[in-house]
Amino acid sequence: MVIGAKRPLSQTATPPQVKLGIKSQAGDEMYFRVALDKKFQGLFMKYCMENNLDYKTVAFFYDGKRIKSTMTPAEFGMEDEEIIDAMVHQTGGGGFN
Repeated sequence: MVIGAKRPLSQTATPPQVKLGIKSQAGDEMYFRVALDKKFQGLFMKYCMENNLDYKTVAFFYDGKRIKSTMTPAEFGMEDEEIIDAMVHQTGGGGFN
């Protein structure tokens, strides 16, 4: 191989991907295709943008375990059509007078 030569496109390796669903508390589902080795942060931010949600107010869970944005689908052994639950943090509850 010649130094500086580019690899043909057919030999470029693409990381394995999965189709993941994110389900809201209302039961609505959105699906995204993501690479197994990419951190969840990008996926979560995109979900929040699509649903007009503040990223900091949404928690994501898989099989009852909270997902940190620094984790990857590979760490959970996720496969196609897996569902992630999105829960919006609720605060407040004012006092009664």
